[in-house]
Amino acid sequence: MAEETGTKLEFWGGKFASLVPFFVYLVVMIYVNLILGTMDWGASAAIVCFALVIGSILCKTPGKYWSVAIKGMATPGCMYINMMLFLVSIFAYVIRYCDLSSGLVWFGLSIGITGSAFAVFAFFATAVMSTATGSTFASLFTAFPVLYPAGVMLGCTPAILAGAIYCGSHFGNNLAPVADTTILSATTQFYKNGPNAGENADIPGCVATRFKYCLLGALLAVIYYFVVGGQGTVVASPADLGSTYTPLPLVMLLPVALTVIIAFKTRDVFIAASIGTVVAMATGLVTGLITFSDIISFQGGTSSGIIMDGFNGMLSIVLVIMIFYGVSETMHASGIFETLVGGLAK
Repeated sequence: MAEETGTKLEFWGGKFASLVPFFVYLVVMIYVNLILGTMDWGASAAIVCFALVIGSILCKTPGKYWSVAIKGMATPGCMYINMMLFLVSIFAYVIRYCDLSSGLVWFGLSIGITGSAFAVFAFFATAVMSTATGSTFASLFTAFPVLYPAGVMLGCTPAILAGAIYCGSHFGNNLAPVADTTILSATTQFYKNGPNAGENADIPGCVATRFKYCLLGALLAVIYYFVVGGQGTVVASPADLGSTYTPLPLVMLLPVALTVIIAFKTRDVFIAASIGTVVAMATGLVTGLITFSDIISFQGGTSSGIIMDGFNGMLSIVLVIMIFYGVSETMHASGIFETLVGGLAK
């Protein structure tokens, strides 16, 4: 950290002025997200960058301020998180392009479930999707258009079904070793004791610790969905809808399972996501679920495909994280954290 290398920043207004960039970002994002109803990571990156500029104006030595901020952005921890997010995002897009959700729907329809049973199945299906992709939004936007219409026609209570899909899409984001939430929560914490003291908490260990709590939450959710999820009107049978879907995308569960197994065996998500992405692409190509042009293509001066979508889909989030590391480093250099911790310890 900055204070460990002798760098000290002084602000007009004292140490607490170093918190201004953080609160500028917080207030503006609350206004944009809650009042205007806009969720835009690109805007979030721009706002936190502007907040960093405000901090430089409040600092008595702006040149030193920017040196400290850039040093924070370039820390190994920041680069570790950002590169990992890029990699797991590409993996998530492979699974999404291969349309795993439609294969899960086929499975549910093939065993003839309707009503509340389908609501429970919708929860499990989206939980599998979110665990596979590590992304709430990717799971939600992929599964909802497939599961919701089918479930309503099969007699599910519409509001309960929507809730089941939404909750399932959050399940994996909290638990999957390739989820951005899991990665950030683990890699920003450190071991205090033992042989790994001072190192980042390992992601598979974090997942293993959370599992029992997630399982309890899932059990309570399943009971609720089963009790109240079948109060709709059945207007179609599973046989009527089954021909719309195909079981082929279920093969993508193999690279998903392989990725999770490797993550726990090696305790290294980089290795797991790298192997998982290559195996998933190969599986998709061999089965015809994707083509080479789906992976990456160049037409009309623009690029598209899984690799580009995965990269672009995570770019704004990576920028937010990187700039926030810079903001955090300037706050460390001001000494505000020690002041706050000392005040709380009294």
